[in-house]
Amino acid sequence: MKCVLVVALFATIFLGVNGEITNDIWKDCSKKGAHMKIVSLTVTPDPPKKGESLNVTGNFYLDEQVTGGQVEVKLSYGEVPLFHQLIDLCKLLEQVNITCPVKVGPVNNVLVKTKIPQEAPSGNYIGSAIMNDEKEQQLVCIELNFKL
Repeated sequence: MKCVLVVALFATIFLGVNGEITNDIWKDCSKKGAHMKIVSLTVTPDPPKKGESLNVTGNFYLDEQVTGGQVEVKLSYGEVPLFHQLIDLCKLLEQVNITCPVKVGPVNNVLVKTKIPQEAPSGNYIGSAIMNDEKEQQLVCIELNFKL
């Protein structure tokens, strides 16, 4: 169940959010010069709710071709670490029907749907996802802080 919960909570993160804080649960931690720029991002419901589908639609722009890379994902329940994993970027993108290499330019109407398990414990969740390309250059970094 831990893996399902992590995927549900981080499905939105992998699209990234670059720029200002977009709402009260997401924060951009990207380095200056990160290569993924978000044009728009819609998350419903916001905030995420137990037992409900989480739908994310994103439009973004890449300023470099991406042929590979990795995503470092961390999730804690309060101060208790739940998850820390390195995930192959191309395998992750395949789950939302994007194949590597991803070319320079717009990538539109990316939809991610998942369900947050009803069994997820109530409380504070803190997490991060850092996406790097094949040259270990940062694409995007997201911090997450919310309550279920």
